[in-house]
Amino acid sequence: MRRVENKNKEEELEHNPRLFKKKWIKDFIDRNLSSHELTVERIAQIAQCSTRTLHRAFEDESECSLSEYIWQRRLTRCAEDLRDPNSIGRTISDVAHKWGFTCSAHFSRSFKAFYGVSPRVFRDSARAG
Repeated sequence: MRRVENKNKEEELEHNPRLFKKKWIKDFIDRNLSSHELTVERIAQIAQCSTRTLHRAFEDESECSLSEYIWQRRLTRCAEDLRDPNSIGRTISDVAHKWGFTCSAHFSRSFKAFYGVSPRVFRDSARAG
């Protein structure tokens, strides 16, 4: 059954260039989240297209812009690391920096806006179980 689902998705990607581009964009973002240079402009440069083309490829069913998607993916990966018991020795700034945030204060504000609590409270509550 799984094989049929994958085949259908592959056929759908082949026949819908916009879906293919969106998948490529998401895969590229996930592979490069830790890079401080990951921006819409940089993705466009690598993909050899305009930023507008990227935005159009991404906007179909997305609830957020491409830039917002990058931030959300970074925040999600930070949250995963903050929950991870293996990252106990790492500071919150280390985790933020690992996933492409260059300013700890900006990371903390963004994290709190997205999750409703500060990174420290989030980590402490995850550790408390």
